Amino acid sequence: MFSQLSELDRRKRVDHIVECLTDLTENKGHDKHIHYKECLDMGLEVKMLEDAPKALQDLVLTVHHCYMFSLSNSGAFKIIENHLGRRFVKLQLAQPQMSFNLPQELIEELMRELKGKGSSASSGTPH
Repeated sequence: MFSQLSELDRRKRVDHIVECLTDLTENKGHDKHIHYKECLDMGLEVKMLEDAPKALQDLVLTVHHCYMFSLSNSGAFKIIENHLGRRFVKLQLAQPQMSFNLPQELIEELMRELKGKGSSASSGTPH
């Protein structure tokens, strides 16, 4: 990443980046978003995903959405996976229960479909 720099400049930049990323007053956990401008200011060489080819954008966003879905719809709070498909998933011991308030019409429609009667049934109540 910094091969174009002299050894002294490379060491200074790396030390500054490490200092920024390990500053506990700013970075107390791994869940903090570090904005693009902050990365540039600390000396990281970053590129905008929007400037990448569309195929790469689609692949990166697909992976991102898969992990976000997994983290928000399961007891997992940490997922580490390598290029060989080996993974480590850390789960919460107890997951809070969720409930949904659905409109009565939707509940009735779902009940009809579950009973195999289809959505054209005329009855307004489940059987």
